[in-house]
Amino acid sequence: MSKPRGPRQAPSRAIPSAWQAALAGSAADPLKRAEWLTSLDHQLRLALPLQLAAHARLANVDGNRLVYAVDGPAWGSRLRLSGDAILDAARSLGLAVDALVVRIVRMPTQPGVAVRSPLPGSSSGSERSALRAARELIAQGPADDRDDVNAPKPSRADRLRARRPPRPEDAS
Repeated sequence: MSKPRGPRQAPSRAIPSAWQAALAGSAADPLKRAEWLTSLDHQLRLALPLQLAAHARLANVDGNRLVYAVDGPAWGSRLRLSGDAILDAARSLGLAVDALVVRIVRMPTQPGVAVRSPLPGSSSGSERSALRAARELIAQGPADDRDDVNAPKPSRADRLRARRPPRPEDAS
């Protein structure tokens, strides 16, 4: 007699996850590098002052240079001042680096944080009034030379000269 057949069983090989599949092969080199840079960034973040760590992110390791991205010039200056500590920490992790490059970028340094641009209507009252005045001036068009509001006013000496009667010419 034959044995009863049940449902077919798949081979005992585990199905790889999407992330494992993406990390297999030579096409995964950029993903592996990004993962390595992220872990290196977390390790080097410990060498940064607490306030600076929120505004700086390791962007790349380019040969013998560490490239950091910061979200403002003031943070870039602070990062440069902490450069020796960062380079020492990188060397202790086995990197052969001897330079720190700082790039100022307009993007969030923390993943998942969106860059917020000013919302329309969120400007101050003085900004709104200045913009309103500029729009009115543009709508008026070019001013005539005679009614030029922005023309320089004559000095007091010029006004006094204009009131004096002309001098009589010498009759020689």
